[in-house]
This record gives sequence, structure tokens and C-alpha cells, in this order.
Amino acid sequence: MKILKTVIAAGIGLAGFSGALANELINSPAYSPIAQATKNGTRFVADISSTDGNDIDQPTGGFIDSIYLHVELDRLIGQPTEFYGLKWTMGDRVDIPLSSGKVISQFALSQLDKYPDLKARFADLRPVDLKLSYKFGLGFNDSMNGLVNQTQGLQTPHFYTGQNHADGKKVISRSPHLIIMGSGQQGTDFIPSSPRDWASFANWEYGLATKAGQNTNLAAQNTFEQATQMWLSELTVESIELPVSQMSAIYEEFQRRKQAKEEEEKAEAEAKRAEQIEKSAEAKLAAKMKQIEAQKAAEAKRQKELALQQSAEAKLAAKMREMAKTDARTSADQQTPDNSVAKKGTFSPKAVASAAGLIRLDPDKGMGVINANGALLIPFGPWDVQSYSDGKARVFQYLSKNFFQKNEKRCHAAKLNLHEFYWKTGMMDIDGNWSDDTEIFGRIAYASANQDLLPKFYRPECKEAIANLNSRLSARGIRIASFAEMAANTERQRKLRNNTPKVTVK
Repeated sequence: MKILKTVIAAGIGLAGFSGALANELINSPAYSPIAQATKNGTRFVADISSTDGNDIDQPTGGFIDSIYLHVELDRLIGQPTEFYGLKWTMGDRVDIPLSSGKVISQFALSQLDKYPDLKARFADLRPVDLKLSYKFGLGFNDSMNGLVNQTQGLQTPHFYTGQNHADGKKVISRSPHLIIMGSGQQGTDFIPSSPRDWASFANWEYGLATKAGQNTNLAAQNTFEQATQMWLSELTVESIELPVSQMSAIYEEFQRRKQAKEEEEKAEAEAKRAEQIEKSAEAKLAAKMKQIEAQKAAEAKRQKELALQQSAEAKLAAKMREMAKTDARTSADQQTPDNSVAKKGTFSPKAVASAAGLIRLDPDKGMGVINANGALLIPFGPWDVQSYSDGKARVFQYLSKNFFQKNEKRCHAAKLNLHEFYWKTGMMDIDGNWSDDTEIFGRIAYASANQDLLPKFYRPECKEAIANLNSRLSARGIRIASFAEMAANTERQRKLRNNTPKVTVK
């Protein structure tokens, strides 16, 4: 690796990676969680950022809030090369591991504002070691838009999938890829690095590999060199080593100063109290009356704020009930519940059961709940029953509902139609009535219902159009779901229907 880096540095010179890339980083590129790379000659260049969520927060204990990664992938003398620039920001609440083995969960760094020297010491901390990963997709000609069959004219062997693109995952470590600076500072490598061969350049998802088993190294090289487009996504922390001893020392010094300050304030309070005792009974009574009046005023203010809060909550609950009733009357796929007695099916010991309720699926009418004798406990309908207890079931239903006209959902910048996805979830009783706390949630998305939300569907030019439509949904009282939640709901629905025993309802 060191020898190869020396060769690369000599071949590229100061006008190559080390100088030109540093200038690009200084110019503050636009980072995105799903980034489309630009291609200059044989070199792909992209700037990707992490997304909010557990992929960053959990493995770092809040120490890292966000990550921005500059990526350059190229080849030199027939070998793959990679160059990275890393910038990260520290979170405002951090888990502090102590020397005793105890962990202080989510310590608010704002508490260090009283001690500028401790605040500066903590702000200067950085990870001792860091391993990241990101996913990539390669397109050929216009294959990302489905305009060209990638198998025509491409040199074999190569990797590709049924969607006319090649996918993979890259894992990068501090050594040899990353220079880690302090929070908010850009760390840029001076010399690009190179793996031992093309096959180890990335973890390839073979898909429909063309003779890949015969020469995976050549297949990887052909795939990268013939690609004309690249997308990066899912920047994730694989592992991290934190500066535990320094974090613990700063926190323990903070606690020592805090305790000393509290003891000083306690002594001052006791001295002041002794002075007040010496005052006349009239002065003490006046102070007491003033304190009582202040407490009354504070209590009156609290009661007023409580009344306002209760009023707002009541209005919101009424609005959600009205939306649920309206949806029940107008939903295109809402069916009238069948309250007749169900035939007794073949009950599997793996059936979901709770409180004498057996969740079952009628392929024609949907899901419902019966007891061991076949009596109906929850009507069968176009919903998914997740659980049953005490006469009520937790129900989840996909809504075929449109709040917007077709022309309102047109993203003209990308020349594609956007799609609406909505779900309803809540408790249902034996009469098919939904509970008052029923929730409607959904969002505007790029793909239709039978397409997964892969990076190839991402269109930055539609970001503003989607944000405007989601804002209008929020004004209707509909909660905006994330892409991850949408995918999880679809997968949960599929598994539930596949694993639920079937019956026929009369």
C-alpha cells in the first residue's frame, strides 16, 4: 500500500489529487444523503452526507451528529484509486463513558458553557478511529433511465443487475483512507490510496453477473471503467473508537467544579438565611406574604396554560375523529364488514392468538379475528390485524386515497408523476368501529406502489415540489411518514399476510 501510494503521488503530482481536490473541498460543495457523482475523464466525484437517525447516533453515542464525505474514485496505471475528504460535526448530547465503567447517558454539552476551558477541550476532541460505509450504484450510458440495454456493446465479463445498473458497498477506515480533524473541520488526505486489486475495491452485488465467476477482478474493472453514472447513498458508521479517557476526565472535572459551586451557593444561602432570621417579625411576615402572592400568581399562570393546552388537545382530537369518519365514508376501498359467523378453519399451532382470539385471513374478504369455535370477534375487511386483546384489535389499513389532482402531482423539472401513499392505524371493536385515536399518515413519493425506493428514483429537482405537497398534507392533520417507515409498513404487511392462517368466511 505505501509503495503504491508513492507511485500514485509521483504520477499525479501537486496538480492532481492533493492540490485540486483540496481546492474543491474549500469551495464548500453541496452535500446530500443521496448524491449523484460527476464524471471527469475516468474520475467520479461526489459529496455525500449522513442522514438523521440511528445509523449515526447509536454507534457513536451522540458524539457524531452528522458526517460529510467527499469521494473521488479513479484508476491509475490500470489500478483502482480512491481519495476522501472527511468533515464531521459533534452532537449536542453525548454518552460519556467514565473510568468506573459507568456511562452517563446523553450528557448535554450546553452544561459546559459555564466553564469555557472545559467546553473548548471537549470541542477539540475527535474520534480515535472510525470506519464508515456507503452504498453505490453504477449506470451505463442512459441505463439509469431505462433508455439503453446495458448488455449491448459492453465489454465482458462485468457485473450488473436486472435494473440495468451495478450496485455495491464500500467500507473505508481511518487508515489508509481518512484524516480525522476536529468537529466542523475538513480533513483531506494528501495522497490517494489503492486496494490490492479490483475485486477487493468494493463488495459487489453480483445480480445477473456475466461470467463473473471466471474472473471477478476483470469483471469489477470492466464494470467501473465502462460506467457513465454513479449514485452514492446510506453513509453509515460501521464502528468508532472514542477518546474515552479524555471524555471521562473532562466530565469528572465538570462534576468537581459543579459540586464545589453548589457547596459555595449552599453556604451563601445559609448565611443569608441566618441574616434574615435576625430581622424583625414584621419584615419576615412581609417577605412571607410576598412569597405567597408570587406562588398564587405562578399557580394562576400554570392553570391558565393548562386550560389552553387542554383546549388545544380537545380541538385536535375532534379534528382527527372527523377525519377518520370522513375517510370511512369516502375511501374507495373501504368495504362493509361481514359480521356473520366464520366457518371454522384448520387452526395451525403457529396461529397468532391472544385473549381467545385467532387472527385469520380470508383471501377474498381480508383479515379478521375469530375464536376457537369460529365465532366472529373482529369483522373481516380490507385491513391487516396486528394483534387482538380484550375485545379490540390493533388494525392497519392501506388507503387508496388521493388528496391532489394528477396535474398537481406532476414534477415538471424531472418529467415524472409523483405518487400518494396513505395508511390508517388504530383500534377496532367487534362492530368494525375505529377508535377515536385513529391516525392517518403517509407522504408523497417518487415511485409507484409496485416499485421499491432505490436511489435511482431520487430526483433532486423534485425536492421542492414534494416538500410543498407534504406541507399541504400536514395542514390537513396527516402525519408525514419517512421513506424508511413506508418501506417497513409494506414489508410488515407482506409478512403478516403470508404468515396468517387462512379461513373462508360465510
